Amino acid sequence: MEAEREAKLEPEPEPEPQPEPEAQSSRKRTYSEIGENRDSLALLDQLFALPKFEDLVPTENWALGPATTSMADYPDLDAESIWHLTERDAIMFFVSRGLIQVGRCADPSHPPMKLTSKSKGAYRWECWRCLDSSTCGVRRDNWFQSTRIQFAVALKLIFYWAHGEQKTVNMREELKVSNRTVIEWKNHLREVCTAKILKERGSGQQLGGPGMTVEVAVITTRQASSRAVEQLLFGAICRENKTNFATIVPDRKTSTLLPLIRENIAAGSRIIGKDLAHGQKFILDDEYEFKVVGEQSGSGRPNTGAPETVGRMWEKFEESFRNRHGTSEKYLDGYICEELWRLRLDGADPFEAILADIKEFWPPGIPASVLAMMRATAPDF
Repeated sequence: MEAEREAKLEPEPEPEPQPEPEAQSSRKRTYSEIGENRDSLALLDQLFALPKFEDLVPTENWALGPATTSMADYPDLDAESIWHLTERDAIMFFVSRGLIQVGRCADPSHPPMKLTSKSKGAYRWECWRCLDSSTCGVRRDNWFQSTRIQFAVALKLIFYWAHGEQKTVNMREELKVSNRTVIEWKNHLREVCTAKILKERGSGQQLGGPGMTVEVAVITTRQASSRAVEQLLFGAICRENKTNFATIVPDRKTSTLLPLIRENIAAGSRIIGKDLAHGQKFILDDEYEFKVVGEQSGSGRPNTGAPETVGRMWEKFEESFRNRHGTSEKYLDGYICEELWRLRLDGADPFEAILADIKEFWPPGIPASVLAMMRATAPDF
């Protein structure tokens, strides 16, 4: 009994201290920490997943800034994946392609601004270091400045236009936008094509050259049972490198076509086409080697012996031009430049190509007034 009583009086041994489980720290991850583990993290999860993005706190080493956000951070989009992008995703995609600049605070010591949402679907850049929370519009000083539709819709419009969807009704029904919106955006994109074509023309680069073959044609928009005024287009495409040009002409006369050939096609080129027969003086010109050819049976194309790929490209161009019968010349130039732009892709991704051209001619961060002045003083800009 005594032994039991003494045992009860002995203090119980204190349990060994167990290591405390790591507390669920409320400290949010920083962009710097993400940058350190960039190789092991899925970039899409960082940039596209809204909860993760909202949990991040910017630091001065802003790893998602324009210096490190690049095309490699985003996969190529396709007709299915583009429908899964949110408004924020679309904005960050345009940032990665260099069409939108990340907002910067007026205080140069502050890091780049953070993309925040003030209401559903409306985003802005906000400086988290400023006491008054300085903000900046996402559309400010970039190609989207004059637009109003959501970036996710704009991304789809550009994608479908780039991949050849030309029917306004299809784009309207697919994207739930008005006819006017689709038409305006297609015109915006043709402006980009026009800027690209005019820059190349301004460089003085000519088609062809010694040992190279250039196929020429005069195309008309007149169609059967149509009362629209006939419009003529003189065009040429080089077989070897797919460079091309096209311009509206008043007639097929030698006096009209020959100056265009001398201006746009390098001396020593071999020029072939059925329309050369309309002016036999071409053959007497010593600067070029001319070959007049006939038409293929059942086809309006000349039997030039051109590679099949070039033939298909030229046929598509001719068909597109003929479909524009009755189109005002004011808008016809835009259609021509679009088709020339497409011909020059030569297998490149048209979606990435148009984004690159937008970035080239409408670089973000430059006010529209300054950009216009730069173009006026430097035509090649």
